[in-house]
Amino acid sequence: VAYCRHCKHSVQLDSKHCWDCNKCVANFDHHCPWLNTCIGTRNYGPFYVAIWGLLVMLGLILAVAAFLLEQILNTEAGHGIQSDYGFAKWHL
Repeated sequence: VAYCRHCKHSVQLDSKHCWDCNKCVANFDHHCPWLNTCIGTRNYGPFYVAIWGLLVMLGLILAVAAFLLEQILNTEAGHGIQSDYGFAKWHL
């Protein structure tokens, strides 16, 4: 058992003081600004869930964007409509 002179508490030997949170964290990895918390022993699970959720969301956004782009390009090619970004040009 160690003593943190900044927190003035007894802490585990693998603990480190986080200057952003102003507390000691067991098995301190880093302070995550996106989650606004320290990543350590008790919250590796939520951190990994947040990272994987972000990657899944990004993948879905890219898949939907590719699908919509393909639909727009196929529609334009099939009908011979000149357009800018999917909006038909009307000539009077």
